[in-house]
Amino acid sequence: MEQFAALAFNDHKAAKEILTGLRATPDITAAFLYDVSGNKIAQYVESGINETEFLI
Repeated sequence: MEQFAALAFNDHKAAKEILTGLRATPDITAAFLYDVSGNKIAQYVESGINETEFLI
């Protein structure tokens, strides 16, 4: 639940490090963290993946 602390303290560096750790999980190709205002504060997108495929 480290991602919650990173969001609560607006720690963009920690949020990015957490998502970058997802490289070890082959089933996850992309992940994004947004603040309560809807601003993206961190992302992980596997190499070769187009992040626009995940836009809502």
